[in-house]
Amino acid sequence: MHKKVLTCIIVVWTLMSGHAQKENIWTVGIHSGLVIGDYEDSFSINTGLDVSYLYGLSKKIYVGGAVGLTNYLGKDSVRTGNVINDVDDIQFVPVAVSLRLSPFKSFLGGADIGYAIGINEENDGGFYLSPRLTYMVKKLQVYAGYRLIGLDENLSSIQLGFAFKLF
Repeated sequence: MHKKVLTCIIVVWTLMSGHAQKENIWTVGIHSGLVIGDYEDSFSINTGLDVSYLYGLSKKIYVGGAVGLTNYLGKDSVRTGNVINDVDDIQFVPVAVSLRLSPFKSFLGGADIGYAIGINEENDGGFYLSPRLTYMVKKLQVYAGYRLIGLDENLSSIQLGFAFKLF
């Protein structure tokens, strides 16, 4: 029991140490993704722009927020029964809180969690989740992840993005 408590204390102390080396990170990025799951027959890809701010609680833990614009490109000629329709593009403004952990010097892992505001007619938006793994090279960040917007069914995509560190 004492070993477990001591191990937890050491882990927390290690994660929270290094306050002098913590940093705040402002980024602007672009992303693109391949739609998968429930809506893959209606939408092909999504693209967008993101702005985020991360506050360094330590050199290994960051919290903050993100906002963006994401567009899902509708497919032409989608069959519903005997009817063939074109699917219109759909746009969202995701607003989220962010958590990132930095287990290694150049890597961040974490997620954005919030709400994706629908900006088209008859698009109410839905729950937003975007877990990702980020590799940082000086002022450039490259990330891979997953994006989910909870509508009647889940609008999901596999993402690749690039962000540029402003400050």
